[in-house]
Amino acid sequence: MVRRVALISDSGSDLDSGILASLGITAIPLEADLAQAEASLPYEPSFDVADERLTVALISAYENAAAAGMESIVSVHMSSQMAGAFHAARAARHRLRGVLPIEVIDTGLAGIALGFVVQRAARFAAEGATASQVAQLVRRSARNVHTMIFAESLSNVRSSPRWMRDYAGQISGNGTRPILSVEDGDLRPLERVRTRARGYDRLAEFVELFPHVDALAIYHDAPPTELESLLQRIGPVYPRERIIFGSYGPTLRSRLGSRAIGVFVDQGLNAD
Repeated sequence: MVRRVALISDSGSDLDSGILASLGITAIPLEADLAQAEASLPYEPSFDVADERLTVALISAYENAAAAGMESIVSVHMSSQMAGAFHAARAARHRLRGVLPIEVIDTGLAGIALGFVVQRAARFAAEGATASQVAQLVRRSARNVHTMIFAESLSNVRSSPRWMRDYAGQISGNGTRPILSVEDGDLRPLERVRTRARGYDRLAEFVELFPHVDALAIYHDAPPTELESLLQRIGPVYPRERIIFGSYGPTLRSRLGSRAIGVFVDQGLNAD
């Protein structure tokens, strides 16, 4: 089957270069990656206008896809409320209008949650799917990926003043450690707990909510002993040998601070 649809994404997927290359995915670096390379972390994100560096990188990726004989592009990106790739992709598409069809999608996801969707889309494109079919799969897959994150403290959740104003005072509980989810494309506080043990209990309870789990990932900065404590709680509902482990990339790390641990559940396409 001849592949005619290029899959373009960004580093917000937290996929390593080997996986990206094996699936034919081009991923541009996000603002936090550039800030890390320039030793300017932490940084204050601002997505009111498209970042010219990202726009130029995407134009190059789109032009390379066209030169490789691709007939269309599906550009799949991290939540526009956490990174600027979506806005930059729209700007790049505008500058290249008429070169080839480009579908730009804001998944509303972050980290390996985006990675799950991008990998599924790339495999589908490799089977000969059209751009319209790939885009439809992306949107459907994105609805079935869910995230819960346990952070060390609310002060570590780096975000905008707007986020602190809108959400920081609304978290229930009398602890200091926040439980967060990704909803409507942004990190949303759910509650605060006092101990890490209670935080791990909440992560395990989160996994138990899903009758079907196609894939499960744990991304973390936690010490091995604390990770084992979480695995013992999840073990009865999902086999640890099937869990994908990784570390946050610069974009999520810049938002969560140190020692955050997150569970990412992919329900696949069977949840619809």
